[in-house]
Amino acid sequence: ILSGGSLALQTAADGYRFEMRSEGQWVPADEPALRQRRWSPGVSLASPAASQRLRFDNAGLPDRALVLHLRAGPAMALVRVMPDGEVT
Repeated sequence: ILSGGSLALQTAADGYRFEMRSEGQWVPADEPALRQRRWSPGVSLASPAASQRLRFDNAGLPDRALVLHLRAGPAMALVRVMPDGEVT
């Protein structure tokens, strides 16, 4: 999105990062705004599949919908990324 190249969001049990396509491989994005981040202390990813990749096209739209289930103690929140780019 920032550079016009292929971009993806990669989730993991301990956090998330953005990756860019370079020479046929996904590599961590080097822009500071897209650096790897850990979930806040006490927060965990409770999604059925912890490791997921969501690809974005050159216009910034995701290739599919993604729902992340985040848990902090007894509380749970859903983060939805919709194919039209809406995030709730």
